[in-house]
Amino acid sequence: MGSMRWLTRGRRKAKEIIAKTLEKKSYSSDEVLMQKGGAAEHIYFIEEGTIEVFDDGETLRKELKRGESFGAVELLFGLPTSFTKAAGEAKVWRLPKETMRKISSLQGSKSMNSICKFLNKVSLFNVLVPEEKFSLAKSMEQRTFYHGEEIVREGDVGSEFFLILNGRCNCYKKTLKV
Repeated sequence: MGSMRWLTRGRRKAKEIIAKTLEKKSYSSDEVLMQKGGAAEHIYFIEEGTIEVFDDGETLRKELKRGESFGAVELLFGLPTSFTKAAGEAKVWRLPKETMRKISSLQGSKSMNSICKFLNKVSLFNVLVPEEKFSLAKSMEQRTFYHGEEIVREGDVGSEFFLILNGRCNCYKKTLKV
């Protein structure tokens, strides 16, 4: 499932853990997967069928189909779950919360959880909703720079955006002399 790529980031041990704990579950029409306001216990990956997500139990917010996932944002940000049910026969793969904790501990500071928490502290990203922060976090990678190492050079075309997770850096601006 392509939507699981962010979980493993090429780590063999994470893939092994997922393979052992991923569970397949079938749901019948109108069967509830998550109650509104609950705590997320799984990340779900849809294999077949349609899952409906509601804002308040009555207003349909979105329909999710094969290849899509849900529950990760709630799990990683500690947000309450939305009312979620099967819109017919559906088959999903569930990844338990405990597995996410194991994977996070393997990945240390690179874990999705720590990236999401960091993004919540950066005021620049306050305009983003949790789903958008999660998408941003999935695309980020952590890099380490050492004392004296150049990160960017004034005047170069920028192709990357950097956030300082920890440590500090010095910025120098050259003055143009005419």
